[in-house]
Amino acid sequence: MFNNNNYAKRFNELCNYNRSKGVVNEQTSQLDVVKQIVIFLNNNYKPGEITTVATDGRVTTKKVIGVKAKDDKNTNVIATNISPLDVFYRLEEEFKNQIEKSEKRDVFLKTVVIDWFNGYDGLKNGILSKNLSY
Repeated sequence: MFNNNNYAKRFNELCNYNRSKGVVNEQTSQLDVVKQIVIFLNNNYKPGEITTVATDGRVTTKKVIGVKAKDDKNTNVIATNISPLDVFYRLEEEFKNQIEKSEKRDVFLKTVVIDWFNGYDGLKNGILSKNLSY
């Protein structure tokens, strides 16, 4: 005889169902988290570079991330520039409830920031340039 309770229990085990996170499996969860992080980054920051000329004439380029703000006309402007490391720390704080603290999480978040800064196309689908999990 077919037992619905056993079927549902087995289905949940197979899908690695986690009620506290409300996700079906780890892969779906990671794709969704990457998409959420990218949306957060796009709404609050803009990648860029600053070129400076040293006193000896050497030209150096430094990667910076601009913090978006609204001006009087309600248009996006860059309020200040921060380092990619500062954005990493902000992501740690913003997503601490979704991603448990671990070394894997740090590598995961750094990879998301690097891919976002470099304009990696896979991010719009939640895919990173490296095969990582947190």
